[in-house]
Amino acid sequence: MKEPDQLKSETLGLQARILIVEDQAIIAEDLTEILGDFGCLVVGVARHCDEAWPMLETVRPDLVLMDLDSQRETTGLLAAVRIQQQTRVPVVCLTACTSVELGPALEMEKTFGLVHKPIQVDEFAAALRRALGGLGKPSPS
Repeated sequence: MKEPDQLKSETLGLQARILIVEDQAIIAEDLTEILGDFGCLVVGVARHCDEAWPMLETVRPDLVLMDLDSQRETTGLLAAVRIQQQTRVPVVCLTACTSVELGPALEMEKTFGLVHKPIQVDEFAAALRRALGGLGKPSPS
């Protein structure tokens, strides 16, 4: 991740409601800070998919940011597909795995967005913009 001083200059005005699915509290906090710098509002943090499901209805996010590594085996990928199909909420997935380790999951990158850890702010911002479509446009100055 970038240093806090570098993140401050990355304000993008994305203005979206984000639900984070991440089992490591420190990473969830870092993501919350980065998303805040982008202009997003984190409306909830779940440790895993099972916690995220009930939150989807109550917090109504514009996007789900899901750590695939916090899920068991392919559960994160399956949950991302299920969220997209059942709620139409776009999902951007985070992973520390290399492309080779992900194998068939590479197809998901075209649909949801796949960001590799450690997070590169430009790559992360681009994935969020793609996933959010019209909601991800920078706000007027």
